[in-house]
Amino acid sequence: MNRRLSLFISILLVLGSLAPANASVRLGSACKSLNQTKTIKGQKLICLKKGSKKIWSKDVRSASVRDSAPAKTPTSSSSASPEPQEVVIPDPEITARSLLAPVAECRLPFVGENSDLFTGFPRNQKYIPAEGDRKSVVLFVDFPDLPSDSKAIAEWKNTQVPFAEKAWRLMSYEKYRLKFDLVEKFFRIPSKWQDFVKNEAGNIAGSTPALAMNHQKLIIETLNVADAEVDFSKYDFINIVTPGTTPKVEPGASGGGGFNADGKTNFLAISGPFDEYQGDPLKASW
Repeated sequence: MNRRLSLFISILLVLGSLAPANASVRLGSACKSLNQTKTIKGQKLICLKKGSKKIWSKDVRSASVRDSAPAKTPTSSSSASPEPQEVVIPDPEITARSLLAPVAECRLPFVGENSDLFTGFPRNQKYIPAEGDRKSVVLFVDFPDLPSDSKAIAEWKNTQVPFAEKAWRLMSYEKYRLKFDLVEKFFRIPSKWQDFVKNEAGNIAGSTPALAMNHQKLIIETLNVADAEVDFSKYDFINIVTPGTTPKVEPGASGGGGFNADGKTNFLAISGPFDEYQGDPLKASW
């Protein structure tokens, strides 16, 4: 009789050890390891501390947080590096003016005599307004001693213009929209290229050493040869693109000196060789 009782008790112990491990896991029951998780009948539970006790609670973390741990994969000495993921940067949002400090408190006082090199208030009225719709014309030129390169038009059409237009739009929070009109031809400058190059260094700190260039002379001669085909009264800016040069010359700008064309006074123009930025993704909106 005692032998039968022992056998019966042994069978009960064995069956107890075969019971599902999750049988005692339920919402509100005690648990041992903090942050341990289990899924019982489709419900996700997590071990949390409530007062002095650790109990199974609902796992209310978002799926993105819960599943953020990287999946474990077998290691191999020949395993390839993961491919870089594309980073998507959303367009900026405009903050309500009521949430910002008053404009008067943020203004930089005007100091100094050279307004061309000053960014404070009040803004010199000779400059083109920094808001609204603005237009620039892009002119391609060559010279008797420096023939054209068709890659210049493609560089501006496919890279420079789309990148620059988007950059100005995003940086100004949609308040400044600059558009470029490309005149897809080459205007022949009557003077030789060497007539515009100075025998002196023109590079600024950190740039590639290059010779100085008479940009004002180039702007005036470009206006003269293009005026018959271009209505400059429609534009705020002028971009003059030259072929690549050897030796290199420094690209430049007209500054605030100004010039007149078709009754319009333009105060800003840039000029220089396109090989300064061709094929360089870091200068996509040069």
